Amino acid sequence: MKTIDIPYLCTTIGNLSGVPVRVFRGEELAFYYSVPNLPKDPMEVYRGEIFAVTDHVGYVMTRHFYYYGIVNSGETKIVIGPSRQIAAGNQELRDLAFRADVPREDVETFIAGMKSIIPMPFESILQMLCAVNHVLNGEKLSLADIAIYHETQEKLETQQRRKQAERRLSSFIGEVRSVHNTFDQEQTIMRMVRKGDTAALKEWTAAAPAISGGI
Repeated sequence: MKTIDIPYLCTTIGNLSGVPVRVFRGEELAFYYSVPNLPKDPMEVYRGEIFAVTDHVGYVMTRHFYYYGIVNSGETKIVIGPSRQIAAGNQELRDLAFRADVPREDVETFIAGMKSIIPMPFESILQMLCAVNHVLNGEKLSLADIAIYHETQEKLETQQRRKQAERRLSSFIGEVRSVHNTFDQEQTIMRMVRKGDTAALKEWTAAAPAISGGI
């Protein structure tokens, strides 16, 4: 049987997905490839959890909803990630940079590098793991064969719904702020009408501010 060129395999995966890939022999890093420029590898924050995975195929979900895919074959461990279904915000990435002990002068580079990782469905990472596992372990697995823990999937879906709701709310608030600036003026006019103060109403009309109709 021909020897598998694992660094070549991982470089190809990294180029196709844009996600960092590592190869460990035991617990020693033997190969690392990343298209994004990351001054520090965020994986180190979750090293203990990642090395606790001993199945041929597994994954780790982080507190920031990033996921790392793992393939084990003998003493070789391949770790793909981080990836995420929805892009992270600056505050989340600053928190991650702090936990990864990124030097202050490199934080902005780290954040830019993390943002350059294209959001990817969790299932796409699992498909990659199936392919790598087939090459290394000769197993033909499908997504149905990989245990997607209910809690993990639930967290992903909840986080996705929350982000979508936040975006819709932000968009709505921005629309209302930009469109509906009439309320105070409407109240002013109503007070004049109630008092029958036609002089004040004529004065207001002569110098009426620029307003837009509300929703």
